Amino acid sequence: MANRVLKRALAMCLATILMIASSMAVIAAEPSPGGGDIIPDPVIPNRTTFVLTKDNSIDVSYTQKNAVKYRIQYKSVNGTWDHCRTITTTDLQTTIANLMRGGRYDIRIAGINESGKVGEYCKEANRFMRSCSAYVTPKSGGFNVKVNKVNSETTGYKVYWTRDASFKRFNVMTVSGSTLNKTIAGKKGMTYYVRVVPVSVVNGKTYVGVQNATHSVKIK
Repeated sequence: MANRVLKRALAMCLATILMIASSMAVIAAEPSPGGGDIIPDPVIPNRTTFVLTKDNSIDVSYTQKNAVKYRIQYKSVNGTWDHCRTITTTDLQTTIANLMRGGRYDIRIAGINESGKVGEYCKEANRFMRSCSAYVTPKSGGFNVKVNKVNSETTGYKVYWTRDASFKRFNVMTVSGSTLNKTIAGKKGMTYYVRVVPVSVVNGKTYVGVQNATHSVKIK
């Protein structure tokens, strides 16, 4: 009699243990709220460059962490971001083509992660679709940079000069006015490399134009 009672008690204990184990397995199989793989948010694009290779296009390159796609938006000077043009791409370089000659454009970029979330946009770039023809001539103790009037939208010029032909390091000067006639000091016997681009200031924003050519000049 005692053996039967003991066997029945052991059977009940075993059944209870199996039920508890089964319920724990079900709980473990269910994902916890907010669990699973966490997809990182994309961060603001860095190392972003905007190169105006022609008067009607802009090459944009960029890098960004946690991004699998990129969203490039651009608009005209009087446009709004609510009514802008958008390019979505997986490439690390994009050409914005068919821009209006003489136009002024705002450009910004954001990354998109694997879940489709769009990150913050980088600081917008302001570009002016104009180039200019500069005349660079040697002077005693320096060189002269001259530009005739480009158009009515041009409000000044940026002059870049360096002794490094690769332009890894350079000096820059911004000069206001529709024309340019500036003498810059240099060392005798040294060769300088000079670039000039027009700028257009609108509502406090400086729109930088297209580089046309690199001039070399040797100081007398």
